[in-house]
Amino acid sequence: ATTMATPRTLGEVNCRVLCAEDAAALERAVRSGVAYPPIRACAPQVNQATDSTSASVRGETEEGDGEVQEKTTRRWRLQMPWIGKVQVLPEPFPNKGPLSWHPRLPMLATRGNEHDVIVHDLRECRETGTAPTPVVLCNEYQRGVRSVAWRPCAGKQIAVACNTGVCLWKFGKAPIPGFPGFAQVKEDPEAAWMVFIDLDNPASTLSWSPDGKHLAVAHECSTVLQIWDVSTRAASPVKASHKDRVLMLRWSPCGKYLWTGCCNGVFYIWDTFTWTHKKWSNPQANILDASWGPDGRAVVVCFYGRIPAVAVYLSGRSGALVAHVLPVEMPGLAEETGTSPRTCLVEAVAWDATGERLVAVMGRDHSRAGEIAIYSAKAAPVLNLSLIGFLKPQAKRLSPASERSALEFLQHSSSGSLVAHGFGGTLDVFPLIFSS
Repeated sequence: ATTMATPRTLGEVNCRVLCAEDAAALERAVRSGVAYPPIRACAPQVNQATDSTSASVRGETEEGDGEVQEKTTRRWRLQMPWIGKVQVLPEPFPNKGPLSWHPRLPMLATRGNEHDVIVHDLRECRETGTAPTPVVLCNEYQRGVRSVAWRPCAGKQIAVACNTGVCLWKFGKAPIPGFPGFAQVKEDPEAAWMVFIDLDNPASTLSWSPDGKHLAVAHECSTVLQIWDVSTRAASPVKASHKDRVLMLRWSPCGKYLWTGCCNGVFYIWDTFTWTHKKWSNPQANILDASWGPDGRAVVVCFYGRIPAVAVYLSGRSGALVAHVLPVEMPGLAEETGTSPRTCLVEAVAWDATGERLVAVMGRDHSRAGEIAIYSAKAAPVLNLSLIGFLKPQAKRLSPASERSALEFLQHSSSGSLVAHGFGGTLDVFPLIFSS
């Protein structure tokens, strides 16, 4: 067997981190379902000979602070691009963040090159013991991909935020059988169609409501947060009474709250029934990431600085937005030094759907930079973390570059979860197997 230079960490089984000493052991672990191979997020070789059809479908949007003030028109273009399974190229394109799990299936969507979205179906790993062959989503309207998100409760649909607007992709048969060209689209995993939302501004971040009915969209150069009703194709801009630009969005699992992260350490929590909000700020440190707890009553936010993470605990009736903010004690960070506001000890965080595991990527100023800490989590009454161990992704950190990791959980089964990590053109998937 071929011995690995460094044993590959496979995941967790009941509070113990597993490793593979050689390539044969890794392949056996993949086929048995204990591990997943590293995946390259790279630019696929796409056949440019495409047969596409486009048209315009007009839909009305509403602008105002919760009330209809003025109706404008957006163009939703129906597209039928070529889509198929493709071979990966030898050299990867750096993956800079967009990462999303399908809500129920082990299918992972991420950015391939600057303008493409790549979908990896991890069910293939069980058959071959190797990384899955990716599927590419590309279109002339999809330029400069910034964020991706699978739509909940809607089969196989993906929203893509890009510099031209938002692309809504769906695998399978198109919705208008009589539309010219759509008769050629077959209902199989390799067929896809897209609806394009032409916004006034580029889109850099988005988040779905848990029921899949509404899509929150924002851009880092704008203070306007747009809430789209996807079924009626109507949007209501939510104009905040502040001048903070929106960098990231996180809709709570319960659907009652929307967290928005802004510049200069400012973040807001919105009540999604009244669209009232409450503001918090940490002017000494910028926000890096955030993750909701499974019941939507607490959100963990990580920052630059000596206090790398805080938890916001919501209480009281809906709409009141009564909350308490407390630092999160993260074992494994106490020995680290550095008091600069730019100290980065934790750069990404994710809380799994069972509430029993929280993972965090160690930041550039940590002695274990790039490694993923696994914590056993208990959230009653406040979040308490116990360190289990560290996972070592395949991507090597050669310099403290500005690129940061992407981290996201998929609820795996009743016995655990799947966590995906993206950095430097490599995707790592780690099963966390534990008994409740």
